[in-house]
Amino acid sequence: MANFDARFDVENINATLCSHLIYAFANIDTTELKLVKSETLDDNGSFTDKQGRYFDFNRLKIKHPDLVTLLSVGGANGKGWYQVVANEATMRTFASNVAIYLRDRDFDGIDLDWEWPGEMYRIRFSQLLQVRLSNNISLKFLFILKKQLHSFFPSTILRRVLLLRYYPFGLTYIITDYLTRT
Repeated sequence: MANFDARFDVENINATLCSHLIYAFANIDTTELKLVKSETLDDNGSFTDKQGRYFDFNRLKIKHPDLVTLLSVGGANGKGWYQVVANEATMRTFASNVAIYLRDRDFDGIDLDWEWPGEMYRIRFSQLLQVRLSNNISLKFLFILKKQLHSFFPSTILRRVLLLRYYPFGLTYIITDYLTRT
């Protein structure tokens, strides 16, 4: 579901036909390395009177408790990803901030949608999913996200936390933008 002016909105979703739904999009705040709404009507910013399309979208889980909802971040413009992958500290900060954002808006996971990171950033994008700690132990982005969410939710909810990664269609794009080994 896209946030731009379309004829299809949350109330038009037949959730009985879906096991997973992805809401597009959230943006990246390049200064604080956190997620922000992409459209004014996505979120009213209140967590006591939750209003907006993010919350309407996730209320579908009330009638459909097995439904899993994800928030797609990025899109074709790739804005913010360069700052996120600048170094391991920025990647860890982003992972922690994502966990808080997902928790506060009732999402079960995230879709990392950085389309066409290009040759210069393709290795960094892969590293986003694998953060090295000081003792040289690698942690996947999802593990960091789950660890942060564990302090927020009971373990029964954690089984639903998902991480998706976007890949474009076409061998040329995959080779140019995503392959890290030759």
